[in-house]
Amino acid sequence: MLRVFDGGTAEDGLDDAALAQAEDTMEWWRREKEQSGWLAEVVVEIHSALVHHRAIRRINQSIPHLNYIWDTHHTWAKGGDTIETSWKVLGSAVVNVHIKDSISRPSVRHPYTYVNLGDGRFPLEDTLELLQNKGYRGFVSIEWEKMWHPYLPEINVALRRGRELGWF
Repeated sequence: MLRVFDGGTAEDGLDDAALAQAEDTMEWWRREKEQSGWLAEVVVEIHSALVHHRAIRRINQSIPHLNYIWDTHHTWAKGGDTIETSWKVLGSAVVNVHIKDSISRPSVRHPYTYVNLGDGRFPLEDTLELLQNKGYRGFVSIEWEKMWHPYLPEINVALRRGRELGWF
């Protein structure tokens, strides 16, 4: 997999110029891949412009067969979508799921503050249950952003919490 971010901003969404650029980039990648004999597929991380289901639906109509890394927190917190709504437009195209948690207190970088798993408002249990009920077989990753958010505890604290809550 070749992981790429969706770019842009949640506020701008997927405007015509961004969609055209995505189409051009994917066409370029298909040519490069074919000419070079590469096996890697582009996987788009849902991060900024694609956090809302309408933007995801639009790019899926224009560029079919994209695969995604689903940052569940971003579609929920930035896009305002429920986990179920996001899954409906992403579903079988999800190859990796990122989970993290937050509270509704602004931080330096966001209108929310990341916290240890299970200490916030993100519907972690509902997300894991949905993935299980839908037969998701890909990876679920704790996205621990301590480098960008140094107030977070060490990763071993998050891992211990995940184990205590029976998530793995």
